[in-house]
Amino acid sequence: MGILSDATNVGADTINVELGRSSTATFDMAAASTGTYGTINTNSTTRPDGSTPHEWAEFRGYGHITPSAPSPSSPSNGATVSSPVNLQWGSVSNITSYGWRVYTNNGNPDGTIVTSGTTTNTNVNVSLSDGTYYWQVRGINATNIGGWSSVNRTFTVGDPS
Repeated sequence: MGILSDATNVGADTINVELGRSSTATFDMAAASTGTYGTINTNSTTRPDGSTPHEWAEFRGYGHITPSAPSPSSPSNGATVSSPVNLQWGSVSNITSYGWRVYTNNGNPDGTIVTSGTTTNTNVNVSLSDGTYYWQVRGINATNIGGWSSVNRTFTVGDPS
C-alpha cells in the first residue's frame, strides 16, 4: 500500500480508503521512513465481507527508502583550487554514509575515476594532481544506495592556464 511506505501519523480515514473498511485506527509510520520496523495497531469494526474481526490486529512493515542525492556545495562549480581538495555537500536524511567519486571525463565517469570512497561525514579531503576534474556524491543507507548528484560539478587543481 502506497500510503504506508513513507507516511507519518496516518489516520483512520486514510486507512479506510486503502483497506475498504471502517476502523478507528491511528498509527505513526515515522519508523518506516528511517528503514526501521514499525507497528500498526488497528481497531476495525467490520471486515470487507461484513464479518466481525478480532479487536486488534498488528502488522509489521519495513521501510525501504532510497536516499536522495546530496547537493555538492564546495568547491563551487568551475573553481580553481589547490590540492588537497575539500569536497563538501549538504546532508541528506535517511543515510548511514555517503559515497563520492572524482573523475576526468564529464558525463561518463565509468573508466575515468581517479579516486572514490565512502564517509559518514559531509566532506572529504582528496589529494589530486593538477588538472580538471568532475565529482559526484550519493547517499547510502542500510537498504539502498541513492543516485549520484548531478554531473555538472567541475573544478581545476593548480594553474588553469
